Amino acid sequence: MNNEKLNADPLTEAQSLASDAHSYLIKLEASENVPLGDDGVMSVWLGKKEYEPRTLSGNISDTMIRETTAVAARVVPIERNGMTYKRISDHSDGCMLLGPEGTVDMFTFTASKAGNHDVSALVHFYHNQQCNGSSSAIQTEKVSVTVKVAGFWETAKNSVDHYNFVGKAVTQFLDWLMQGENMLLQTLSGLILSVFSFYFKNLKEALVRKFVHHEVH
Repeated sequence: MNNEKLNADPLTEAQSLASDAHSYLIKLEASENVPLGDDGVMSVWLGKKEYEPRTLSGNISDTMIRETTAVAARVVPIERNGMTYKRISDHSDGCMLLGPEGTVDMFTFTASKAGNHDVSALVHFYHNQQCNGSSSAIQTEKVSVTVKVAGFWETAKNSVDHYNFVGKAVTQFLDWLMQGENMLLQTLSGLILSVFSFYFKNLKEALVRKFVHHEVH
């Protein structure tokens, strides 16, 4: 009787593992411009390339490919230069099951100072669905986001737009009153409208002069 091999052939095992491996696209996406004090959003998507989601307007992204036999993954943002992150997706413990159509983990990030900041994350791959035990990790590609303080022109524009909105609403109300039949009410409304228009015209010009002077000097 021929003796059977009790030990598996290492080459056969390697070929078996290779056949179980899947090619996953890892896509890092983040808000490209964030005002200082506001939150940006970062996401890491893993799935088959053909299911890659489009990059949202106002965001920046980069991708990489990873071959793995893992069945689950956990994303851990890399905190650097005063950047802090908070998970906002449904994965309470961060453990995500891998599949062809993709899965995503999302975070908000906040910067402590203005400037250009690199955003990236570590993706830990696990061979069990509970993300327990040993893992292999890979760092995503990095994207650079810009955190800036709102400029004087932007502040001035917002202020003028605000007063324009209020002014338009009040003017429409007074115009409506002047359509009535009461002559005294029409006269009073016309007087209020004149004073109000003069006030807002001068206030708008003063705001613009103030911010232009501040920007130049």
